[in-house]
Amino acid sequence: MTKPSIRWRAPDFGELSLADALDRVGASKQLLLAGSVFVNGSRATHAEQRLSPGDWLEVYPALPTVQRARIVERRDGLLVIEKPAALASEPTRQGAASVAEQVAAELGRNVHLHSRLDVGVSGLLVASTSRAARAHVDALRAKGQLERVYLGMSSTAPATSTGDWQASVTHHGKSRAARTRYQVLATLSRPAPLHTLTLLELEPVTGRTHQLRQHCAQHGVPLIGDRRYGGTSRLVTQDGSVLEPGRILLHAACLTLSDLGGRPWRVTLPSPELERFWQLCGGDSAAFRKAWA
Repeated sequence: MTKPSIRWRAPDFGELSLADALDRVGASKQLLLAGSVFVNGSRATHAEQRLSPGDWLEVYPALPTVQRARIVERRDGLLVIEKPAALASEPTRQGAASVAEQVAAELGRNVHLHSRLDVGVSGLLVASTSRAARAHVDALRAKGQLERVYLGMSSTAPATSTGDWQASVTHHGKSRAARTRYQVLATLSRPAPLHTLTLLELEPVTGRTHQLRQHCAQHGVPLIGDRRYGGTSRLVTQDGSVLEPGRILLHAACLTLSDLGGRPWRVTLPSPELERFWQLCGGDSAAFRKAWA
């Protein structure tokens, strides 16, 4: 069953048009023509339709459009790829499209992913298309010279503004030691009953499955949208409306490595989507500028 990419509840005061509501959540009005917009469970077709306080707006991905992975940079047999949140990294049993399949089809050759991002998480992936490139990345990982930095949003704040989490994480019943460095980039302290929002910079020193998601949950800062590990699925925006992002608010923002010639290589990828959610809740872009700096 397809889930909405955005779910939003109108503020508890005044009416507004559907066009205004779509603007607030950053959704294109073209989705009305595609039949992807629903109000209180009924398909909406007119931008002039009025929403009353408490009405639910749901926006679905336009079909049959499939989100596409994008090659951001390439050097020799190495690729840095942008993964959309809704796309799987590798083929699944359900047969959904994946980053590996899309890029392989675009290049006309097999692609090996050296890192994976869960469905619901966006950002940068490293891939190789040759044996030499694959061996090079494997050697970098073994030496700790493939560095990754993520941005995440939580509805709570950690005990300290910086730290080093070292705790085992579990996947398929198997526990493995894991280590994550973190830093608080910004915090929005809001009056009760609104959540305090925290923008985190997360650097996995090890590379375990679900490491960042589990470490955040273990230390009291589960990621927004990560219901599996106790994160809230809703955001209350600055105007009092309720927004369901429809994804995990975690983004692989930066990769640092060297290419086959030994030259330093750093790639960053902003996340307009996370920044938009932050702004809707009353934050400004200064924290994101700090992250890119």
